[in-house]
Amino acid sequence: AMSGPIKGGYFLVARRLFDSELWQAKPMSWVVVWIYILGHVSHKDTGHLKRGVGYFNFRELVREKAFGPEISLDQVKRSIVFFKKSGQVRTKKSTRGMYIKVSNYDKYQDVHRYTHTSRRTTGAP
Repeated sequence: AMSGPIKGGYFLVARRLFDSELWQAKPMSWVVVWIYILGHVSHKDTGHLKRGVGYFNFRELVREKAFGPEISLDQVKRSIVFFKKSGQVRTKKSTRGMYIKVSNYDKYQDVHRYTHTSRRTTGAP
C-alpha cells in the first residue's frame, strides 16, 4: 500500500470528455495532445504564467517523444487548430513556441464543481 503524498500533483479530466466531439470523432492522437496540455498548463498563478496557461514548444516536444512515439508535429498542429476552433483554448505565438490558455480551466479543475453521489452513501452498510 502507498503511504504519504503522491509527488507530481494531479489534474482533473471530466468524464464528459467521452461524450465530446474530440473523443468521438477525432484522432486519438488529438486526445493525447489535449490531456498533455491539460496536465502541463500552470495550476496556479506564478511570476510569469497565469493559472490555466502554459508555454509549449511542440517541435521540441515531438522530438523528445513527449506525446509518445507515434505522434507527429502535423497531428499536434491540427489538434491545436481544432482546440482553437472549438473554443477549448486560446493561443499566443512566441519566439520559439506558443502560450496556450485553457478555456474554463478554473471551472473544470475545481473538484467541488463535480457532483458527488458517494458522499451521501458513505457509512452505509
